[in-house]
Amino acid sequence: MSKPLLTILSYSGGKQSSAILWMVILGIIEKPQNFVVLNADPGMENSGTYEYIKMMKTKMSENNIEFYIVDGPNLYEDLINLKETKKKRIDNPAYWTKNKETGSKGRLRQSCTYHYKIQPMDKIIRKILEERFNISKRRKRIGENIVEKWIGFTYSEIQRVKPSPRKYFYFKYPLIDMEMSNQDVLDFFEQYNLSIPPRSVCNACFANGLNTLKEMYHNRPNDWKQAIEIDESIRNMSQVGIRDEVYVSNTLYSLTELAKNNFFFDNDEKDLEEDYSCDSGYCFV
Repeated sequence: MSKPLLTILSYSGGKQSSAILWMVILGIIEKPQNFVVLNADPGMENSGTYEYIKMMKTKMSENNIEFYIVDGPNLYEDLINLKETKKKRIDNPAYWTKNKETGSKGRLRQSCTYHYKIQPMDKIIRKILEERFNISKRRKRIGENIVEKWIGFTYSEIQRVKPSPRKYFYFKYPLIDMEMSNQDVLDFFEQYNLSIPPRSVCNACFANGLNTLKEMYHNRPNDWKQAIEIDESIRNMSQVGIRDEVYVSNTLYSLTELAKNNFFFDNDEKDLEEDYSCDSGYCFV
């Protein structure tokens, strides 16, 4: 396979993508020619993630690494303003649902990652290809393996690997190539005395378990306020065809109720205290 014209690091600000970026900065991974780091901001990330990305932006500038926070739609604003805009559809997270008649639990189809992260990144990739390599954004067929996109899955997450949906780029997994597990990533930060970023996840994400929500309530009041706003806004999503009640938390309690009850319930489900994952490759890594 010939060398790509462009190498992209999909950077969420989480542990794994930050580990890859640090390895490039430290010279552990050779920086490719035409290397660009892209971050998509859905508008409601963990405030600690924003601080970490700000710090890494300075490090990238010092090491002549190109970095873009891509322009795109704002998930927080779209969810908050859903009723005012009277939209008939929205690219929502996989929120939890409660059947009004039976009380049974379900989940919405996840469509937020593509609309708020993947699509904005792909747009700027095409823009860069046009500006630097004269490959028009309007061309539908531009060849194969033009862009190499780095994803931060670890060897512990090899089951998350998927083929590229587009012929012009292909995925590479540097941490998997080095057979690094999740623990190996943590050991890397410790070995080089680097600060460890928080889990990169939206404040009002369906994947936040009780422990994360409780930590947010006690330590990140502004993030908690944002999560509350979303949770109250999505309860009734009938205008987009969702009949059931919708919740941020898989407990099917409102975040306000969870806080009043100190986030603990008598429940046999072990995973109520655990965080959920996402297979997209653009979140939590």
